[in-house]
Amino acid sequence: MSRPELVVCDVNETLVDFAGLGPSFELAGLSPLSVHWWFATVLRDGFAVNLTGGSVSFAELGRRALREVAHLSGVSMSDAVAESVVESLPHLGVHADVEPALRTLLGASIPVVALTNGDPRAARALLEAAGVPVEEIEVVGALDAGGWKPRPEPYRQVVHDYGVNPRRTVMIAAHPWDLHGAELTGLMGAYVDRTGAGYPSYMEPPTATARDLVELVDVIVEL
Repeated sequence: MSRPELVVCDVNETLVDFAGLGPSFELAGLSPLSVHWWFATVLRDGFAVNLTGGSVSFAELGRRALREVAHLSGVSMSDAVAESVVESLPHLGVHADVEPALRTLLGASIPVVALTNGDPRAARALLEAAGVPVEEIEVVGALDAGGWKPRPEPYRQVVHDYGVNPRRTVMIAAHPWDLHGAELTGLMGAYVDRTGAGYPSYMEPPTATARDLVELVDVIVEL
């Protein structure tokens, strides 16, 4: 197989390290382990709204999900505390393997697009502050490209905009649902299994899998 013509990266949890929310959650009276629960709730509500034709900001989803997690955890949370947690989002860092992996791709002359279900401007600012070479990659909002992933529209739009072959386009994500959507749309999926949880057998399998983004990118450039 020829070298990929384009690599598309998910942003939240794939590039951005949500473990950085742990201290904010602790100050709010929540366990740092509930960060994953919170993000799953954000995705659940975002998917529901998006798939039924609506739109809601990531920040609003984050506030509502935080209140739900706090309520179910038996924690009383003021508006000010909830807002302080949401305001910590733009100050998160990226995983240690992100910058070297992206530089390997760019060094191999493979264009890179970051495709996020969140606000692309906020994502770009966060990545730039974390030292990611955003001047060499494009950050695209899935909602601006037809709808939240894993709907087919954002994958198709990015492929169309770059004029590349879907089967020579790789989607990198830490979420099986994202790669399931990409593979069904005709792209190659590359799974960075950050949690070690493995990949669900009932979803379209990825083309490549690794525990580390650097290792995954080494596989991608040799496809």
